[in-house]
Amino acid sequence: MQTITVRNFFEDNKEIFNLRLLAGERGLDNPITVPEVQRPSLALAGFLKKFAYKRIQVLGYCEIEYAKSIRPDILQENITALLETGIPCLVVTKNLSPPEVLVSLCDRLGVPLLVADFPTVRFISCATDYLVSLFAPTIEVHGSMMDVYGVGILLRGKAGIGKSECALALVKKGHRLIADDTVRITRREPNTLIATPSKLGGNFMEIRGVGVIDIEKLFGIRAITPKKEIELVV
Repeated sequence: MQTITVRNFFEDNKEIFNLRLLAGERGLDNPITVPEVQRPSLALAGFLKKFAYKRIQVLGYCEIEYAKSIRPDILQENITALLETGIPCLVVTKNLSPPEVLVSLCDRLGVPLLVADFPTVRFISCATDYLVSLFAPTIEVHGSMMDVYGVGILLRGKAGIGKSECALALVKKGHRLIADDTVRITRREPNTLIATPSKLGGNFMEIRGVGVIDIEKLFGIRAITPKKEIELVV
């Protein structure tokens, strides 16, 4: 089962969401095991039946205003019950100020409390996209991936058959390279496969008898693209 930690999530998205850690630092190694993000809804009122505790929990304007509107003793009881379910972390959006009782309880129970300077709905959407991309099934295959007239084409074949040479010829004609030699394929939807480069990057290509060439330097930034849906395999 795929797992990342709250620390990974925080460090990868710190600049994107303008995240800062407000409390619960000792829980940064809490695992995130599902690619979903949600608002706690009725759990904030103490109703925890069927609560999806494995998900990142997001507190927006409504949740913060509700927390400020109820009696402090009830709020403390509800927040304690929520945090003790084992949630990985809490994220307060729109740079809102959470109640002090929430901050102190997160520190005491070791649940990271993050604050994002980002709208709530957009945060949930972007954070979900980030997690889905990490948790999606992924394989690496030998081949070359091209964007030809907007169509994603994966070139397959035995080593030395001329896949890279074919891809280079297409680049010379104005088409775009996604990856050469090793193509990383991720299943994003039941019928959608997304191709991206391996860790070496998509701007390099190895040509037999020539060596490694940098497509971006030779043909410009328009000759490469970071990802493309696979629509045809040749």
